[in-house]
Amino acid sequence: MLAGKIGETWRYGPTKDVWREELLELDVGRANTAYVKLRRSETSAPTIALFFATYRALRTEDASTREDCPVCDDTGWVDAAPSMLPDGRPVRGVAPCGSCRRGREMEHTYRRIRAANDRTGVAS
Repeated sequence: MLAGKIGETWRYGPTKDVWREELLELDVGRANTAYVKLRRSETSAPTIALFFATYRALRTEDASTREDCPVCDDTGWVDAAPSMLPDGRPVRGVAPCGSCRRGREMEHTYRRIRAANDRTGVAS
């Protein structure tokens, strides 16, 4: 359901299927809160990395007990060079983290994002 809301809020960005896959393991309440925060602050589609950064900021657990990747904080995503929409507007870029297991797991999803961008004409 949240993946659908994200897709309806922002026209360009990862597909609903990609969002659905990324959101599966998240706490539903905290993920919805992150979505609302982003909806109120972002004028273009957030990257998955930005969504996870917002989600992580809502964490209430003791930070000293976490074992997160220092590069991506175990989201598996990092910001990358922006892409260009067919009308010339830039879109935030994302890429799998090259420093952790979760980033390696994101390679398949990244290939799906790239393929969707190729179909829609978004320059990578």
